[in-house]
Amino acid sequence: MYVNRRLDAAERRIAEGARHVLIQREIIVKLKHLGSDTSIARQLLFTFEMNLAFYIVERDRLIREMKALAGKTP
Repeated sequence: MYVNRRLDAAERRIAEGARHVLIQREIIVKLKHLGSDTSIARQLLFTFEMNLAFYIVERDRLIREMKALAGKTP
């Protein structure tokens, strides 16, 4: 089913996005520890967080779509 494949892909994007957020947070901690500027790293973290939020919204939309399709029996 097409929606199932899209949902699987959305779950993979969420996992990957969460991994990017975690890694970026670790990079920021290391930069702070070194006394380096973190402004670009924080901007990138913000981008990763916004992408992750979008992926979650899309996943939730797909779940609602699947539920709606399951309720429509021919």
